[in-house]
Amino acid sequence: MTAIAGFYRQVGDHRHLTMKTLDGNELVAPIHPKAAITILRPNDHVPWMTGEYDDVLTSDRLY
Repeated sequence: MTAIAGFYRQVGDHRHLTMKTLDGNELVAPIHPKAAITILRPNDHVPWMTGEYDDVLTSDRLY
């Protein structure tokens, strides 16, 4: 299974979703130089789903 890092929040009747991006690497940069989606390793799925905001942003395991 592949998972993409992102944040979701519901405020009242409105739902908000954003994806966490990184600088484009050599594969993505020719197509979109400013950003690439953040793909999570399988071991990081649970921490991203259940962890605190600051914990997941400081993870050095994003690729």
